[in-house]
Amino acid sequence: MKRILLITFLFLLLATGSAAKAFAVQTVSFSLPEVQCAPNRLIQVPCVATGSGKFCAGTFSFQFDKNLLEIRKVTPYKGAKAVFHQADTLKISYVHPDGIDLSAAPEIFTLQFKVKGEGTTQISFEVYDCVDSDVEFMQIGTCISGSVTAENSSKTTGGASTEQKGKQTGSAQSSARSDAKSGSSAKSQTSGKAEKETTRPTVPITEEKHDSNGNQAVAIAVLTVSVVGGMIFFSWFIPKMIKDYQSKKKPPAEETSGDNDRK
Repeated sequence: MKRILLITFLFLLLATGSAAKAFAVQTVSFSLPEVQCAPNRLIQVPCVATGSGKFCAGTFSFQFDKNLLEIRKVTPYKGAKAVFHQADTLKISYVHPDGIDLSAAPEIFTLQFKVKGEGTTQISFEVYDCVDSDVEFMQIGTCISGSVTAENSSKTTGGASTEQKGKQTGSAQSSARSDAKSGSSAKSQTSGKAEKETTRPTVPITEEKHDSNGNQAVAIAVLTVSVVGGMIFFSWFIPKMIKDYQSKKKPPAEETSGDNDRK
């Protein structure tokens, strides 16, 4: 009896460990830089991935001001493939057959844009269906948007280069933002008449977080119910099985006294 109970306990322990391993999902996050350049230039905007495990595939959807930026090509990481389609949004399907190690924060692909004029636009994006090298879905962490600011070379430093990857000083970025804030505050201090702003349409910088607490709570609840249910079932089924087995081993009842008298 004790041996059967021990085997049952070990079985439940192994089942619990396997389920916990199944719910140990890898996490991946993505980010874009802030780029400053001169108009009528080609620029490179890399997408950086960080996290744990190996990133193998995913689907990306980008939004930006198409009046300012024109996508030219998408250059994937070495050994990877990327297919893009431009409609209302820029959609990219990405796959790497062996997976990319995320510990080194690699640039999984680079977007090449042509800057068609002066202005500022944000590049926001969403990511779906991320898969690791074990063909398991990955948990998506944060998606940090980037931006592009195009001004004449007399207004920016280093804006005459054809390709930049967003490694600009924070002072230049803060001055551009302070100018935008001062312009909006001056418009809000009018004499009470509503004025329509004529600023260029921009997509706000967003930082999207995919919370995994809800999914993990559901998984833990399901696992707990399964383990408790299994223990209750085995605690009832095993004694019943032993009792039935012992009843079958009992010797047949002795013949009645009437039969003995006939003999």
